[in-house]
Amino acid sequence: CWVDYYHGMLLIDVLAGSNNNSRLRYIPLPSKALKTGRVYKDGEPDSFRRLSVCDGGIIKLVCIITKEHPSPYPFTIETWTLVDIHQGRWEKDVNLTMGASELFNLYDDAAKSCLPRVRPSFPVVSLVDPDVICFLLEDKFRDPFWMVQVNMRNKLLLSSSIYINEEEEEGYPPKRDCRNYFIFHDFIASKFS
Repeated sequence: CWVDYYHGMLLIDVLAGSNNNSRLRYIPLPSKALKTGRVYKDGEPDSFRRLSVCDGGIIKLVCIITKEHPSPYPFTIETWTLVDIHQGRWEKDVNLTMGASELFNLYDDAAKSCLPRVRPSFPVVSLVDPDVICFLLEDKFRDPFWMVQVNMRNKLLLSSSIYINEEEEEGYPPKRDCRNYFIFHDFIASKFS
């Protein structure tokens, strides 16, 4: 599977015979998910869009959309589910949409008030629960960066923790290539099975 977050997915069935015309398929992303222009140049990761596969083969698209770029907010987190892979039909998850003020209200109590009020990035859908999304909160003007886990359906902040780059970990071997680094951008890897 190859994904362009502003066009669609290209799938290849490696088990199909060479004479089978359905071996290669293109599935466009939902048109409503393509409201905004490409933020980054080709070759750089888009930190505000992610396609994830959950348990049971559910394919979800998450987009963090702003009205103007590069404004950090207001933003809206929107998700879509691929409901028919054969027809390429997506449905918007109306119960899994959240705006900036809704997200910021989730961490208003004193224990969570240290979380930065910034547009989340690098969304990753939980492999186990398709309603749960993990985000990176990166305030470029202060440390530390945070990871938060949000149940989008129940509007709950499930967890928050300081994000530690692999090279910051204790015992990190300096000669080893860094797995979690992509041309000037830290990112959270997700599995696509």
